[in-house]
Amino acid sequence: VPYPPDMRAEAAFRKAVILVDKNSAEAATAVAAAAARCGTSCRFAAGLNNLRARMALRKGDFPAALAAAKAAEGAAGNDKQELANARRNRAAAEAGQGRRENALADYLAALALDKELAQPSHIAEDLAGVSGVLKRLGRNAESAAYARRAAAVRDAITPRQ
Repeated sequence: VPYPPDMRAEAAFRKAVILVDKNSAEAATAVAAAAARCGTSCRFAAGLNNLRARMALRKGDFPAALAAAKAAEGAAGNDKQELANARRNRAAAEAGQGRRENALADYLAALALDKELAQPSHIAEDLAGVSGVLKRLGRNAESAAYARRAAAVRDAITPRQ
């Protein structure tokens, strides 16, 4: 019995997520395969664009990352998780292009969404991003406070041995 197209698209998307997370050489191929299964519009469009943004960020291609993050934001609809991912990716792309005030606003927007979603690992990432941008803006005391908060969240979610 063949699997329905939506299940195949989801499987391809999940595989792409895993390969991007692992920074695999096969990640770009997996994202393209998932996009082909997805077609012009599917529920994974925002996620696929966020994966493209993450891959572009790793390469230092900030304009491509920003374009993919904006596309993800546009496709996210009511999906707050993908919207938060898009804002975080957009923030990193903006920071990479020296647009620090834009990056700060995007990190804070991602942080608000991740708090609402109770996503501690993303909250820590957002706090660290805010800290980095504030430091580059010369706001060292605020930067240090956000860095401490990021460390506290990371410590709270790190398993004890």
